[in-house]
Parts: sequence; structure tokens; C-alpha cells
Amino acid sequence: VMDNLAYLGQISVTPSANIIKLPNISASIPQLDACVAELRSKGYNVPLFPQEPSTPEEVATAARYGKILGSAVNPVLREGNSDRRVAAPVKAYAAKNPHKMGHWSKASRSHVASMTRGDFYASEKSRVMEVDGDLRIELVGKGGEVTVLKESTPVLEGE
Repeated sequence: VMDNLAYLGQISVTPSANIIKLPNISASIPQLDACVAELRSKGYNVPLFPQEPSTPEEVATAARYGKILGSAVNPVLREGNSDRRVAAPVKAYAAKNPHKMGHWSKASRSHVASMTRGDFYASEKSRVMEVDGDLRIELVGKGGEVTVLKESTPVLEGE
């Protein structure tokens, strides 16, 4: 299997690279477990992810899987730079040269649509209430009916 992370690292430093990273490019443990289960169901002898590795073999397996968990690709894309803020010259250029959308061609296959009535935005509102120092999140329907979305969310003082 090709080492796509190494390939990504090679192309990310080229002037012609234009990489768009989707938010879910990195795997969570439930995603990893589901992937391993699917591969095993298809006959691949892939080791299970050890939640609490105790043997040297499990530690090694956890380390190998650790390379794809969380934000494994972010350091490759940023070349180790964890600062996500826009560089000052880039921000200054954008401020002086705002992007104009231009004419939207009818031939475009892209389309943006929104509902004018009957949707969540038009008919319902949410509210957050403090209850015993915690927050409760509620959805209030157009007729006043209340649906509790989350009974209790602990918060720190001042949040």
C-alpha cells in the first residue's frame, strides 16, 4: 500500500500544491475500530486497536495506529507549524484586495438554495438556561412547546 502521508508531505512543499483538508481527515478511535472491524469482516487479519496496551506487542500496535489517530496529517500539511493564524502580509493583502464573487453563470452545476418557510430557522428558536450552575439547552417551537436538547452541561465560573 502506498504511503499517502509521505506523498502528501512531498507535494505539500511544492509551489503548485493546493491542498484542501476536510475536517474529518483524521480518524477518531470509534472510526478506527469500525474500520478495523470492516477489514476483519472481509478477511484481512488486521490487529484490533488496544485500548489499554499492556504487552510489548500491544504497545507497538497502538503506536502504529497512533500515526493515523487525531491530527496525524496536520503537522505534515503545516510542516510542523502549529500556528493556524493567517500570516500578517496575507491578511493585509486580503484587506487591501477584497475578493469579488463576480457573475454567477447559469451554466454552473453548483446551486445554493434555502428554505423560505417551514424550516428550523423560520419556526424554532433555541435557548440556553442556567440550572443549578449548569446550562440546559432547549429548543422552543413556534407554538411555545419546549424540547430539552441537553439537560445539563457543566460550565466553569465566568463561562
